[in-house]
Amino acid sequence: MELSPDILILIECEGKATLAKTLQEYPVKSIQWFGDHPHKGIAVILFINAKLELFQDYEPDYKFILPFTLSLASQKLSLFVIWAMPNKERRKEGYVGQIWKAINYYQKSLNEASILIGDFNSNAIWDKERKEGNHSQVVEFLANYKIYSLYHKQSGDEHGKEAKPTWFMYRHQDKTYHLDYCFASLSCIGKSTSLTIGDFEEWIAFSDHMPLIVKNIIG
Repeated sequence: MELSPDILILIECEGKATLAKTLQEYPVKSIQWFGDHPHKGIAVILFINAKLELFQDYEPDYKFILPFTLSLASQKLSLFVIWAMPNKERRKEGYVGQIWKAINYYQKSLNEASILIGDFNSNAIWDKERKEGNHSQVVEFLANYKIYSLYHKQSGDEHGKEAKPTWFMYRHQDKTYHLDYCFASLSCIGKSTSLTIGDFEEWIAFSDHMPLIVKNIIG
């Protein structure tokens, strides 16, 4: 809360009741929470006057690729909150395979201003494991709609060659991966838009994933 967020997105977090109690001293406008377990879900918390609505054509098969319409005073956009999970029944549709299926299913919405953010559990270093729907194909698909990773646009790093990790496996500094992303339409990106990845020393006590801190991305 020291970051004073307008929108706070939490992956793999406590349920709505616990969040509401924890944040009762803060100016929360609304909390949307989705999950199968009361202590393990996705939350989108608004601290600004905005309206957040799940798509009417939300597809439960892509359960944790959550598509919202975010309406602000002067802008409306699509917000996809992503927590890429394994799929025990259909392994090809697990992890990035689920993202691939979802962006194809929702592709009409990608013509409008869009943000895709969260734990993709994906990186180009694993492309060879999938013939269809691998990480690089997802990146290329989104680029066709002029939607790009803020980190890569800002840093100039290639996918699969990221200098800054977002995940520390077993909380070890020598086992690192870049798995978390914020993709955004060019229309959402301005000169003052920035993305910062939290530092290991500051955040590792709270999570093995570092936060993505995005500023001036919309409006």
